[in-house]
Amino acid sequence: MPLSLALVVLGAYVALLFVLAAWGDAHAARFDRSARRRAILYTLALAVYCTSWTFYGAVGEAARAGWDYLPIYLGPALVFLLGFPIIRRLVALGREHDTSSIADFLSLRYGKSAAVGALATLALLLALIPYIALQLKAVSTSFTVLIQYPEIVMPRNLGRVPLFQDTAFFVALIMALFSILFGTRHIDASEHHEGMVVAIAF
Repeated sequence: MPLSLALVVLGAYVALLFVLAAWGDAHAARFDRSARRRAILYTLALAVYCTSWTFYGAVGEAARAGWDYLPIYLGPALVFLLGFPIIRRLVALGREHDTSSIADFLSLRYGKSAAVGALATLALLLALIPYIALQLKAVSTSFTVLIQYPEIVMPRNLGRVPLFQDTAFFVALIMALFSILFGTRHIDASEHHEGMVVAIAF
């Protein structure tokens, strides 16, 4: 695919995500009124769990080790299937005490300790960094393969790309802008960020 066409398609896709998120924010009340709509929307949004790990990791793991990859998907499925009463209780406690994050919740559990909240935030941040890096690498690798195929099958020198030529850098900027506009404008435990959920569900 020519680079210009790839950029047009990518730009159109990102623009569509922004439009969907803006529409979701503007029509948030419709989702609040309908439990069925909310259930469908959040069910579709849960599929974001199957992102680059599915495409780059799970298939390779299944080919290499057989059924060893299955617990990665069974765990969350069992939590939602069998652990729903616990999840419902956690959500109710979060609403009751106006917590907006896991760190807030753990801090509340230990007497609103700021140290526990900070430690939980740090642990979550350290756990998320490799996963975010994997997502960015997957997008960058996919884009590079798309525009250079069949000359290359899998790029080996992506780590040597200059910063302003690295697809992952621009993807990270777009994701940060998207998160600022539709996820962190208002920090309120009762807010659902419907726009972001609509875009993720799409």
